Amino acid sequence: MGLLQGTLYLGAGTGAGMIGVLLSARREAENGWNPLYMLEAVSYSDAFLAATAAVLVAMGAAFGLRERREAEA
Repeated sequence: MGLLQGTLYLGAGTGAGMIGVLLSARREAENGWNPLYMLEAVSYSDAFLAATAAVLVAMGAAFGLRERREAEA
């Protein structure tokens, strides 16, 4: 249980730090990565796009692990 909690705390801290770094790096950007975004906060659009991509990768990994576990059982 302690290992699970430690992993959750590490992931939460790292994720927040990475979003902060991305916001800081893209602060002066004029063109965003998201082609559908048309407002003025380009760095926030890029940060939300990166967070969405990370969630999709994590979901893919979770479903892949689940299928592997079910195949072993």
